Amino acid sequence: MNRILGLLALGAVLVVALVALFLSGKPKVVVGSKAFAESWILGQALTDLSNRATDGGVKHVSNLGGTDIVYQALKGGRVDVYPEYTGTITESVLKTHERMSIPQIRQALEAQ
Repeated sequence: MNRILGLLALGAVLVVALVALFLSGKPKVVVGSKAFAESWILGQALTDLSNRATDGGVKHVSNLGGTDIVYQALKGGRVDVYPEYTGTITESVLKTHERMSIPQIRQALEAQ
């Protein structure tokens, strides 16, 4: 149940971020997804919801690879957003086994 709530919260944050990007005048957003079915589905859902909430222009690029590859694409600007589990972020990206809240994760990512 906590995992589902975490995914829903993360999805809501991602949709808000995409809408904010559109409001800032950025013409195109690229949603990435990793190389497994659940990531493809979440990436496509995020793309569809964002296109409905805006005037379009959101593109989904699926099957990019594993966490490290997709995160590097995010950092390098090749994708603007991708769905990820908070546990994967803390363990694979932040390299910690500590349980962190969403604000703590955001702060740690910004510090990188």
